[in-house]
Amino acid sequence: MHPYLDWLGINPQIQAWLAPSFQSDAAGNILFKYGNEAETYGIGFHRVPVTDEFWQAGAPNIATIKK
Repeated sequence: MHPYLDWLGINPQIQAWLAPSFQSDAAGNILFKYGNEAETYGIGFHRVPVTDEFWQAGAPNIATIKK
């Protein structure tokens, strides 16, 4: 469980599903990695990187990935 996601009221089951797909920085902000960049969520801000990379949650499943 992440304190910020708890504060937002994110369901614990959703948090458990997302947990392997994000990191936290020293300040406790949530980082969704996009290659060398990261989308960052913190209290009072949200930073979306400009990049050609993408973020993916969950295990890759070719049957559900569409172009």
